[in-house]
Amino acid sequence: MVMFLTPTARAYFAWCVDPENPDAHDPALLRLERIVCTTCRGKGSTWLGREPWDAVSFTGGEWNEMHPDEQDEWMDGTYDQPCPLCDGQRVLDVPTPEGTPTAVWEAWEAHEREEWEHRAEVRAEMRAGC
Repeated sequence: MVMFLTPTARAYFAWCVDPENPDAHDPALLRLERIVCTTCRGKGSTWLGREPWDAVSFTGGEWNEMHPDEQDEWMDGTYDQPCPLCDGQRVLDVPTPEGTPTAVWEAWEAHEREEWEHRAEVRAEMRAGC
């Protein structure tokens, strides 16, 4: 499981340095490696700022009904927005267990697991109409 430094990681780092937290540790101990963004594949932008699986798509008929200038705008990237995951930076910092103290890595994994479970619960509530 690859874990990225996303906005949820900010909460993790805030937790790490919180003086009220008895289990706090230095987040700098978490070793990172850089990889090409998996959402935009290093382009730095996506259509309308959406994830690839949520991108705008057209049927062949809809595409053929468009004016050629509008087709050119879509193909040239006129509607592209910065990637929502890497914020246009094209790369991501990915935590890696190599060189990371075991306790720090376990805390990071626990944090990410909690975030994943929370997001899954929110999606389930949305599907149920809550």
